[in-house]
Amino acid sequence: MNRDGGYALLRKPPGISSFAALEALKKRLGSGKIGHTGTLDRFADGLLVALCGPLTRLAPVVSGLDKCYEAVIRFGRETDTLDPEGKTVAEAPAPELDALAKVLPEFRGVLRQRPPAFSALHVNGRRSYAIARSGGIPTIAEREVTVHRIELLAYDPPDLSVRISCSKGTYVRSLARDIGLAAGSRAYVERLTRTAVGGFLLDRAVAPGDFLPARDLRSARELLEALGIECVAVGADVERAVRSGGKPPALARPDAREERLVALFDRAGSLLALVRSGTASDRYEFVVA
Repeated sequence: MNRDGGYALLRKPPGISSFAALEALKKRLGSGKIGHTGTLDRFADGLLVALCGPLTRLAPVVSGLDKCYEAVIRFGRETDTLDPEGKTVAEAPAPELDALAKVLPEFRGVLRQRPPAFSALHVNGRRSYAIARSGGIPTIAEREVTVHRIELLAYDPPDLSVRISCSKGTYVRSLARDIGLAAGSRAYVERLTRTAVGGFLLDRAVAPGDFLPARDLRSARELLEALGIECVAVGADVERAVRSGGKPPALARPDAREERLVALFDRAGSLLALVRSGTASDRYEFVVA
């Protein structure tokens, strides 16, 4: 792996953690500086965007992108984990199709959502799932999320197949729980596949065991351009200033309406730094250098 790092699109199989899915990359790249950008539950499969080397600093940017999923919601019972691996905590008859068609539009747009008790969120310094596994009841505040689209694909009772496009932080397991309750039933997610993260698509991903660095590790520039980050080639003077810890000439544009990230590349075409440029000043935050 070159010093710029890179990124890879992985298809996580069901039955393993997102962390475990990165092990093949670490072995074949010979580097432990690898991170994913949005956890998938063990039972789920689908797209993981893995960042390598200095690009791991961009994890918050990639994690903040919208996500797309295809899910099978099973009605008739609710589990404590809201997935097929949990224990049944409630049961109710599966709803009729008419009832589902009526309530699904209520789950589009900006929603207040309570995350699952079995989640990785921190509650008073502990993971929520750790509290739940020990028999406690974690107190998790509702959060605002956005469901851009929830499309009914098929209903073969008790299973509802849906396609969902949503914002960062949306729990499909919570959506299943809340849809079940709204339809007078109970529900959990039986199957879940993440099909897209922003503009990154599952059909371009490889299984972790099939990952080949020469073929599947994509460049820093490709990632930055896909994220809409401006890439600027700089000259020798700017390169020397950055490498010595100095500040390059102002990149701020007086007509800019907000701060933006700018990627600086040296004369050899390698990533030099990623800076946050102000709107009307030369204030910089060096994100990668």
